Amino acid sequence: MTLNKECTANMDPCHVSKLLERQVEFLERHLALWIPQFCDRIIACTDSKLYSGAASVLRDFILFDVDLLKEIKEEIAHAEK
Repeated sequence: MTLNKECTANMDPCHVSKLLERQVEFLERHLALWIPQFCDRIIACTDSKLYSGAASVLRDFILFDVDLLKEIKEEIAHAEK
């Protein structure tokens, strides 16, 4: 993945990195701790395609978001070197 240089040109990479770290910490300490398991329980206990689909999307989004934020943070760290 390549960050758009225009989007990051006027940002302090250190500040952006700290913000990303705080976002990842929040997700890992709070939402990612219970949302995937909660969504799995919804999927297992419902016959509703709506609730099952929404739970699946939410679970996948939370996990994807953590991974993506980590990847962006790593890319910023490599760009600083």
